[in-house]
Amino acid sequence: MAIDSNIPEKIKTGKLLTLNDTGNFALVEMPVETIPLHLDNLFWMMQVGGLTPILAHPERNYHLMRKPSILLKWVEAGVLVQITAGSLKGHYGRRVRDFSLMLLRGRMAHFVATDSHDPDRRRPLLSKARWIVESAIGAEEAQRIFDEYPTEVLNGRAPDVPAVVPGNVRNSFIQRIFPFLQQFGRALH
Repeated sequence: MAIDSNIPEKIKTGKLLTLNDTGNFALVEMPVETIPLHLDNLFWMMQVGGLTPILAHPERNYHLMRKPSILLKWVEAGVLVQITAGSLKGHYGRRVRDFSLMLLRGRMAHFVATDSHDPDRRRPLLSKARWIVESAIGAEEAQRIFDEYPTEVLNGRAPDVPAVVPGNVRNSFIQRIFPFLQQFGRALH
């Protein structure tokens, strides 16, 4: 479902469904071009209401690519992350692929999905993506991401995901090397 501040209320009234209708998990689609205002608050409201947000394809969001510490904050607060197989396969470009791999290595990606809307345009194939994940973080963790964690969610149980590895999550080169540029830019406004 697209991001909407009324998600918790719509789920409560039955206008929106949770994953596998367990009442525990809601897939929230991340836009590519922006980070919606008050998204932190929406995630908090969902969690207070007993819902765990699963954020779909944040690896394709330009702002999060530049400042992954935003996503890190959400993951540390309990938001789960689903990346797209096509992102790992390079369908959205090298930057998105590299960011996806960084998220995997930093343990900030908990699921890989096809983002398949129909059988022709985005074919529902995960085998190549699984091979990429196995190569990046090992077969055992890939098994969790492709099998164990999704099964837990479908059964309405919270998957036991590992803690984030913060050293693998970096902001853009400019922000790391020249943090004063952000402060200088703010002073100009």
